[in-house]
Amino acid sequence: MSVQQKQQTQPHDRMRERLAELKRDQENGQRQLHVLMQQEATTRDGLLRVSGAIQILEELLGDNAYAADGMTRTDRATDATPSPTPNGKQNPRATSVP
Repeated sequence: MSVQQKQQTQPHDRMRERLAELKRDQENGQRQLHVLMQQEATTRDGLLRVSGAIQILEELLGDNAYAADGMTRTDRATDATPSPTPNGKQNPRATSVP
């Protein structure tokens, strides 16, 4: 093998090594992404179940004064003011439940 051929082979060998390394990194990244996507789906399903359970328990308790914002009945009773109707009169159904 001539000197010129050896000089050309060395960069090609380094490029092949780098290519193999990049392919391994890509495979590892794909595996990790797959695991994370499975974890995301599992977490989403769990949150959906918890949300449903919360909704059912709130309905069974008949306690609709609680909302996602975490306010209690007392908080709602003091914060809520009756909303006026289009004619300017107070709407008696707009008051909160104490």
